[in-house]
Amino acid sequence: MRRHAPFFAIFFTAIAIIMSIGAFFLAMGMLEAWRGHASLAWPAVEGRVIESSLARLNRRTGTGRRGSGASPEWTPRVRYEFEVDGVRYESERVDFMTRAGGRIAAEDELRGLETGATVTVRYDPHRPTLAVLRPGNGPWDWIPPLAGVMGLVVPPAFFLLARRWIRIEQRVEKVSAMRRRNARRVDGSPRSGA
Repeated sequence: MRRHAPFFAIFFTAIAIIMSIGAFFLAMGMLEAWRGHASLAWPAVEGRVIESSLARLNRRTGTGRRGSGASPEWTPRVRYEFEVDGVRYESERVDFMTRAGGRIAAEDELRGLETGATVTVRYDPHRPTLAVLRPGNGPWDWIPPLAGVMGLVVPPAFFLLARRWIRIEQRVEKVSAMRRRNARRVDGSPRSGA
């Protein structure tokens, strides 16, 4: 077991990191899903879009000098204002949904949210700074929690498999050592009746 100590040290470190990331994704995914569901029952007020635009993000793709390039991603940026009990608030959250898409999808998100447009704002009655224009959840919202669960379940499963493999290896080594000892005894023992 001692000769596998460096392996286990590296393995435990990797497991701890992956499980921490998994816990983060699970917690954030569940929080966003819960907020999305809760937002359906939040009170609504009228608001106004102050700013509406598309933001371009460049993501690196591929590896190496020739294989790498920038793949543009587009995300909608909306800032709106609303009033609750005489207090003015601003927010940028359109929805709680997880999305995947390019420029066309981002442009679809902005439809009806042009600068100056009147919008219906749903807000958390306990914390009006948490507001949303489109309440509810989306079809992709299960992905972050699922990734979190995978990050929590898969590393311990790999650890158990590795531990099982090491134990099997140790048993094989013990059996081989016993066979070598028995072979030496048989070969080295004096023959009776000579």
